Amino acid sequence: MVINILAITCLTLYLLFREQPAKHSALSASYPFILFLFIVDGWFIWYLIAEEKDFRNAIKDLSNEKELKRQIAAAELGNMLTYSRVTGYYKAVNPLLGALLDSDPVVRARAAIALGKIGDPRAIEPLKAALKDSDSTVRKAVAEALKKIEEAQARLV
Repeated sequence: MVINILAITCLTLYLLFREQPAKHSALSASYPFILFLFIVDGWFIWYLIAEEKDFRNAIKDLSNEKELKRQIAAAELGNMLTYSRVTGYYKAVNPLLGALLDSDPVVRARAAIALGKIGDPRAIEPLKAALKDSDSTVRKAVAEALKKIEEAQARLV
C-alpha cells in the first residue's frame, strides 16, 4: 500500500515536471533529489512496518508452548531494539522481563542477554533477582547483562 502510494506520487511528480519544465524550472532542477527523498521515505516506512510486524511476532512467540520458539524470540528481541516514541523506553523490555521467569533456562539466559544488549535501567532489579537462578548458565548471562547495563549507565553520567 505504502509502496503503491509512493509510486503514484513519484510518477505524478515526473509527469508534472516533464510536461512544463520552463514553468517549474527551479523545481525541475531538484526533481532527482525530490524523487530520491520519496524513495528513501518509502523504503524507511516499509522497514518500520516490517520491523513492527517482526516485533509483534517475536512477542507472540515468547509465550509459545514450544521452547525453541521462545528461545529464538528472546534472542530476536534483543537484536531488534524497537524504540517506542510514546513511552520513551524500548518496547521489548517488559516482555523480556517476563521471559526471565520462563521454565526453560535457555529462554531465561537469552532474555538476560537481550536485556543487556538493550541496556535499559528498568531491567536492573529483575536481573539482580535472577542472579539467584538455579541454572548456572542463566546466572552467568544475568551477570554479564548487569555489567553491560551498568557500563551503559556509567557512560551516560
